[in-house]
Amino acid sequence: MTDPPLYKRIVVGYEDNERGEDARVLGERFAARDGGELKVIHVEEGSPADALQALAERGEADQIVLGSTHRAAFGSVAPGSVAEHLHGRNAGRLATGQQTDSH
Repeated sequence: MTDPPLYKRIVVGYEDNERGEDARVLGERFAARDGGELKVIHVEEGSPADALQALAERGEADQIVLGSTHRAAFGSVAPGSVAEHLHGRNAGRLATGQQTDSH
């Protein structure tokens, strides 16, 4: 018997840059490891934090994955970032992808 996925619906907030790619790869790893459904979204209009929060409120995101700019201390999020807005709104499980020196 297979255990159900830890996160059934994984949503990646994607931007077309290295941070977005970091988030996409991390989301793919979560989905491959746990068997959850991966949804990659790019918010072109409006607030990305509001769009991702709405997904979480509708039950369409058990985990939200974002890229990171490394502007914050380890274990925290940068002031004014999408991650900070979501963290303050209790949007559920939030993960940030870390850039590596290989980018």
